[in-house]
Amino acid sequence: MQKRDIRKDRVFKMLQPASDVNDYFMKYGYASSTWDLRARGGVTVTTGQLASMVGDRSLVYGRFVKNKYVYMHPELAKALHTLRREEAGGDELRSVYRAIENGAWNESQVSAVTGLPKKVVREAVKDLEYYLAVCRLPDGGGLRPLYGLDSYGDPSEAMSLLVRMFGPATQEELSRHFWFYASRFVNSIKETVSQGGGEVYYGSTGEYSGRGSIVSTGDPPVTIFLEKFYTDRDSNGRFIAASGNTYQVEVRESADAVVIEKFEEMPGEDFVDLCRLLVSLVSGGGTFRVSVVRGISGGEAGGVAEGLGLRASGDTAVYGEVDIEDMDEGSLLSLALARAMRRSGEIPFAVMNGRLEGFRSALEAVHSGISPTDVRSHQESSLLLSFNGPPFDIVSLGGTLGVVALYRASGRGRWTKARRRS
Repeated sequence: MQKRDIRKDRVFKMLQPASDVNDYFMKYGYASSTWDLRARGGVTVTTGQLASMVGDRSLVYGRFVKNKYVYMHPELAKALHTLRREEAGGDELRSVYRAIENGAWNESQVSAVTGLPKKVVREAVKDLEYYLAVCRLPDGGGLRPLYGLDSYGDPSEAMSLLVRMFGPATQEELSRHFWFYASRFVNSIKETVSQGGGEVYYGSTGEYSGRGSIVSTGDPPVTIFLEKFYTDRDSNGRFIAASGNTYQVEVRESADAVVIEKFEEMPGEDFVDLCRLLVSLVSGGGTFRVSVVRGISGGEAGGVAEGLGLRASGDTAVYGEVDIEDMDEGSLLSLALARAMRRSGEIPFAVMNGRLEGFRSALEAVHSGISPTDVRSHQESSLLLSFNGPPFDIVSLGGTLGVVALYRASGRGRWTKARRRS
């Protein structure tokens, strides 16, 4: 009997379809967006439905995985709360938590109640989210207490849940993905699986049927086993085929379409797998009218299209009622903005620092290649400051400290043509 490859089996375990929203979170623990659910069997869900589940505590929401916002099953959240336990007893941290516990809704209210500077409050809130002491409501909603700083569960039970859900995994993989010291707790794990190369894997693959495939974006649970992924202007996700091969891909959603473009050559069987996955996403989800795969040789595209119900057009395979050219103005604008916000080799701060007149609106920032997320993160870090700037001394969206200093050095007057030339 051939020995199973644990490293591949555990990836396939994380690619199994989910029958509904509850099944997904019981299997995979967390999701960064609705795409994570749609990608596994076409589970149909909206951000509004997820927000409703957060409202009734069926899910919790916050920066719980690699400081990124995720929707998480409460059982996994409680386990991480226990495993990340530190001596979290600093006066400032507890003061901020008490303010949230007593009804402070956001960082500004916490600052007003505690008298702490907003910068200190922001850092404390970030720590409280990491500890899962507090959580948030989605879509810019407020803060609310979660599991607090004093009551914790059994570490052995927490570790058992983690390896049952994500194992087999090494101590290093668990530590790297969930940001806690797994070495403290591995001795409590009863089930271990040994693999060559001196690695010890904790947990088992369990029972599953077949080998799944997925197009992933962001940082879904399966990435715990994959090499670090760097996005660039030509990709924002990965296609993981049933063969175990992975490819960088570009995934975009609009009101009318899901567009999946591939930028790497792949064997015929993987291409067929991608097309089958594409059809299942559209058919199962019920929300996509058209999907497109570009970069396909004409002959191969035609053969696959005929067998799977896709229509071939040049180097494009299309499934649905309309072609990509039929996208409306809003969809085209979304596509243009998505492309504009993907930079190649430029660091957001460098772009901001080079904008000597600052940004007067979010649209100006997007036009310069700065995403709203980058703007928000730089504002929260006090790297992007609001100031009364040119050309008419109106309040700008923001500029870097260097830009503000330059404007002040100019005499704080209006920027005449002569001054701009100088």
